[in-house]
Amino acid sequence: MRAKVPWRDVRLAIRKDEFRRIGYERFGITSDTALAACLGIHQPNLSRMFRGDVQASGHMVAAILTALDARFEDVFEVLPATRESVAA
Repeated sequence: MRAKVPWRDVRLAIRKDEFRRIGYERFGITSDTALAACLGIHQPNLSRMFRGDVQASGHMVAAILTALDARFEDVFEVLPATRESVAA
């Protein structure tokens, strides 16, 4: 039996509506394409994060929070892992 690893039981999710609201207001924009450009990331990567297909790395989280001048809990949340996210 494998030992229980606490970090495997959680996943990082983006609070999409709040993320967009903060980003759009901060940069004076109205699209995810423009938001991705302002954050210095590719728009498909932002879309994948919004859909939950990928999780932001620690570096990406720090870069996003810095660019948005936001707190972690404003744009991210920690949720229970799904079977799919644990298998990935």
